Amino acid sequence: MTASDKQSSSGGSSREERSLHIQGNGAHGGEVPEGAFYVPVSVLNPPSLIQNVLERFHVGTVGELLELSDKELRDARGVGAKKIEVISDLKVRAQRELEFDAHGLSEASETQLLSDRLDKMGVSMDEPWERVLRVLPTRARGAFESVGYDSIGDLVASFERGELSRLPNFGPKTLNRVEEILETIANEGLEAYLFGERGRPQSIDELLDQALDSLEENDRDIVERRFFAGDTFGEIGDDYGVSFQAIQARFDTLVESLTHRFGPEAEVLVEPLVEATETAGGLLPVELIRDNIDIENLREVLFALHIAGETDYRIWQGVFLTPLHQSEIDTKLRTLRDEIVETGRATLPYDQIKNFARRAGIQLERQAMAKLFWVVWEVDIGQTGPVRNPWARRSDHVANVLEDAARPMTAQEILDRLEVGEEHEHGIDEISERALNGLLHRHEDIYTIERGTYVHASALPVSRDTLNEVVEWCVDRLEGETGQISTKYLLGELEDAGLAKEGLTPYLLKDSLSRHPEVLTFKNTYLVAHAETFEESGKTLADRVEAVLADAQNPLTVEDVIDRLPEGIDYHRMSIYTTLLSAPFSLNMGNNRFVHLDFVGLSENRRRRLLDAVHDMLPEDGTPMSCNDLLEELADLPEARSLSIRDHGSGLLWGLLREDDRVVCGPGELVARDIGSESQHVLRTAIGQIVGDYGAAYPREVRSELRSQYGYGGSDSAVFGSLTRSAEEGRLLRLPDSLYVPEGSDAEILEHMSSRDREIVKLARSSELDETPERILDLLEAYYEQHGHVAERDRIRLAR
Repeated sequence: MTASDKQSSSGGSSREERSLHIQGNGAHGGEVPEGAFYVPVSVLNPPSLIQNVLERFHVGTVGELLELSDKELRDARGVGAKKIEVISDLKVRAQRELEFDAHGLSEASETQLLSDRLDKMGVSMDEPWERVLRVLPTRARGAFESVGYDSIGDLVASFERGELSRLPNFGPKTLNRVEEILETIANEGLEAYLFGERGRPQSIDELLDQALDSLEENDRDIVERRFFAGDTFGEIGDDYGVSFQAIQARFDTLVESLTHRFGPEAEVLVEPLVEATETAGGLLPVELIRDNIDIENLREVLFALHIAGETDYRIWQGVFLTPLHQSEIDTKLRTLRDEIVETGRATLPYDQIKNFARRAGIQLERQAMAKLFWVVWEVDIGQTGPVRNPWARRSDHVANVLEDAARPMTAQEILDRLEVGEEHEHGIDEISERALNGLLHRHEDIYTIERGTYVHASALPVSRDTLNEVVEWCVDRLEGETGQISTKYLLGELEDAGLAKEGLTPYLLKDSLSRHPEVLTFKNTYLVAHAETFEESGKTLADRVEAVLADAQNPLTVEDVIDRLPEGIDYHRMSIYTTLLSAPFSLNMGNNRFVHLDFVGLSENRRRRLLDAVHDMLPEDGTPMSCNDLLEELADLPEARSLSIRDHGSGLLWGLLREDDRVVCGPGELVARDIGSESQHVLRTAIGQIVGDYGAAYPREVRSELRSQYGYGGSDSAVFGSLTRSAEEGRLLRLPDSLYVPEGSDAEILEHMSSRDREIVKLARSSELDETPERILDLLEAYYEQHGHVAERDRIRLAR
């Protein structure tokens, strides 16, 4: 029981009112001065064994010692007569000190405990001791860390009880230094102890000056050369005649000591910079530094960040500040580039580029984004207007011309349009009509409607759904035929079957059939054949594609496969692409990359073992993991280790998992357990990305992309359910006829709608308008008004 506890139990009188008398033990009876309760008992230097006994009775001051009665000691277990005698002697000594030093005790009675004095100087006793006692002898810091003090209050309490001297390796010199520090803080304040007359640094310039001035000459030289001159540890070590390991160890110690002393101030000063870097996705250009802190020199900023404990930060490409590892940066940039490449558009709105960057984890304004594109790819995206796709194929530029025209065009008309447009900057107008025809035949969205006349898929005279039905009928008709059949003949059979469609020409039918993996076409004729049953050198399209993949040493794109096929029979790109997606020997790694299954280097049993291990590793709640993380987690498994050390290892694993029904694959090589819920994170993410890429997408388009990009094998109802749930949860917005757009502000939604203008125009004739919510009608009316679709705008107004 402490003195205050005893006081409370005896009637609750205050210490100022109390007048205690010392009884027995040879001590002269008398009142215990108030100051005795502020004098630590450690001033009497009690032996360690006696100190332990006093701690049991919560005796920390001389006053509490004098209150301790012999009866309490005798009644306590383990306190023998010898210890009681020693304690009695201490009490006598204490009483004598009180009698002979009345003046000193009078002063003591007017003072407070050290903790109270520190509190008056603004030091909270709850503050971590490391943030208060920043400049300490090494032994003291090590001792305090070994004890595990939580706060400065815990440490000061131990000091007042005289416990510090009993800490390991804590000698008198160390104790005296700690006492000096505590007294300095209690008398002059924390800032005086830490910063002296210069006071707390208010800017990064002041912080760096004080930090450098606190170092010895040689130590300062090491820090300045490493941070400001960029010298290596080896170069510095050579000048000092020591190893680079020794210099590195010294450098780390110096930075750690500066962090101990100036870390809290540095944290406050660099906080805006750290937040700006995090907001930007981990890449902050030098131009934005001045917007957040009062300094522009990157190396000085880096020094301040390291003092603040942000030691992961480094200078990247000479103009960016980043805490990211290079592999993280590479992943972000690769994702951004792949997103742009896969649009197939020669020119993109900057907002679309910005959206791709955001999905890749990069959020920069245009000026900063322009710098990123330049330093990484030497691509100038400009400061205003749309962005030219630097990775667009020449055929993409041609397809864009056809799409914008929205009608059939001859090759010469396309050339004329290219010459008056801006596409000449990409060399499109420098090719012949013959070469242009080659580009037109290779693009998946361009159809031949008559000899030398082409049309974009968005302007076909027959809907794609109807065209697909016709193609399937023709494929069934061709199956079993060992020879060739003309598309003119097939059109006649279609008419006899009541399936003829207006606008369906022999050329368009041949082009459409050429995109089916089971159909072969032949140059300069209307002839087609069934790939499996047609007898020509005994080889099918799948056989030829497999041979190309088997010979490849790296992943191939569809274009790579086309270039390596033998000349003769004409295979359309879509036929080859479909074969690559469906053939059992082909492994789809995503982003238009394919390898032969044997390229993985694992037998079927070993592949199954790997996939089983991955499935067991994936969280049961459907939380996604990256394939790279999975390979690291499964490093003890030989199959995983063999992939982890290879180029494209994570992509190969992702490709294998695409075919596993137990797993859902998504963007960025993310995978998750298929837990049978349409609300899974990976599936939602994939659907959201697909709709975002399209701008506006129908369920059939989402389903097709899920299958081709991510190997999704779930049901159509699951996709429809996920789209519905996404709309209910506010991630997507359902327009009439089940056309979905990403949810957002009205301006953002209108921007998405503009990417599918023809589909949006058709919605004005939808049978669902009477049941369409007012907000969507408002958006449709605003869109039609904005884009000059007057008739459609009036239809919406009439429907309301």
